[in-house]
Order: sequence, then structure tokens, then C-alpha cells
Amino acid sequence: MMDALNDAGTQLVERVDGPAVTAVNSLMTGDNDKYQAVSDVVQKRSDKIMMQRRKSVEVCHARLD
Repeated sequence: MMDALNDAGTQLVERVDGPAVTAVNSLMTGDNDKYQAVSDVVQKRSDKIMMQRRKSVEVCHARLD
């Protein structure tokens, strides 16, 4: 979805001039920054869950030995 928005924004920038270019670029940059921030949070949470699952498996295996 972000790729489609970026493509549309790029096409729009090619068709406008003056302050509109700055406005569109600013919106695209803001949206991309927000997307990246959310993506980073999701990735960190996913990494944390995977680490906890690995530790749980290690504890279970240690108890069986």
C-alpha cells in the first residue's frame, strides 16, 4: 500500500509545480516516517516474542534432561 501511495505521490509531483510540490513531498515523507516507525515497533515486538519462545523451549528441554 505504501508503494502505491509513493508511486501516486511521485506521479502527482511530476504534474504540479510550486508550493504543491513541497506539500506533496512533505506529506509523503511524513507518511513514510510514520509507516517506518510502526514497522519498527512491530519488528521489535516480533523479535521479543521469538526470543521468549526460544527461551521457553530451552527451559523445557533443560527440564527433560
